[in-house]
Amino acid sequence: MCAGPGNLSGVAETGRHVLVDQQKSWLDAQAHCRSQHTDLSSIRSLAENAQVSANLLGGGSSTSTSPTSAWIGLHRSLWAWSDGSSATFRQFGLVQSNGRDDCVLMESSSSTWFWRPCTEYHPFLCNTAVFTPNCLIWKSFVL
Repeated sequence: MCAGPGNLSGVAETGRHVLVDQQKSWLDAQAHCRSQHTDLSSIRSLAENAQVSANLLGGGSSTSTSPTSAWIGLHRSLWAWSDGSSATFRQFGLVQSNGRDDCVLMESSSSTWFWRPCTEYHPFLCNTAVFTPNCLIWKSFVL
């Protein structure tokens, strides 16, 4: 039998990504996603990137009450996703920090990603797929 956590407060979902509007460091966000969902979100294509940005993060709309940026699962350890898969798609912005920032934040107005210190606190995106040895379930939350 495949099962996962029930409806969670403070989340909005589109497709297989859930925005958790809680301020956490990247590592704390990863731990939260792994305990409540599957992992921090991995974004695999330009179309998925645009959809997540527009639907979850308000697409830069000044009338949106959604956060304007959120952690995603990409980190600089060989530029891999939190789930261990390689990051063949990347959408980095043109201006990046000069420091050694190892975690990635998605910014909604430009749908681009930026390196940030992993210790900063931001909302975050979780993947909603639940993996068990014999099944895969895409959870659907009713808000």
